[in-house]
Amino acid sequence: MIEPFRILPVDGVYPPLHLQKTIIGVDPQIGYTPTSPGKKRNLQVPTQRYGHGSQRMGMTGIIVCGLSRFVSGEVQHAYVLEDASLNAKPEDWAKRVVDRFHFHDATDIIAETNQGGQMIKTLISQVDSYVGSRVQVVSAQAKKHERAVPVVAKYQQGRVHHVGYFPELESEMFFYQPGDEDRDRSPNRMDALVWAIRHLLVD
Repeated sequence: MIEPFRILPVDGVYPPLHLQKTIIGVDPQIGYTPTSPGKKRNLQVPTQRYGHGSQRMGMTGIIVCGLSRFVSGEVQHAYVLEDASLNAKPEDWAKRVVDRFHFHDATDIIAETNQGGQMIKTLISQVDSYVGSRVQVVSAQAKKHERAVPVVAKYQQGRVHHVGYFPELESEMFFYQPGDEDRDRSPNRMDALVWAIRHLLVD
């Protein structure tokens, strides 16, 4: 459902997308797991690729998505623009969210509140009060796979496009099994994506 509608550059240049707006989906991590002393590692990459039987460290899902401009008589499409997820302390992932908000000239942030409630809005406001005012908090009332069902439908309709490749995000999407979140394998990247696409195309 992803590959046929993926957008790739032609001669090194991506085609213009003509977006109506850009938002950021955020799914905060439960805890922070620092790297071991003396080991250098990219904090954006989990200890193992997400998959069957793998254990994941805490990860704050930060996914940037855009919505195509409204054209009468045509359905709108969503575009996955960036996976900015990372394993970090709350103040650090809040800075990352603010940085990506300005970089993409985003309009809103959709943040899941189950792991922090209004703390998310407070953290981001401490970094940038304007960006903090653009946070919309959402509360998960259903299981992850249930929330994802209408988003999967948009993928099936060819209305969601990955602009480039997102190996870690797509790995979570491929290998997620309902109930993984209860086995310390919560796919935060995928969850942030679900919130963003639901906001743009479903809710």
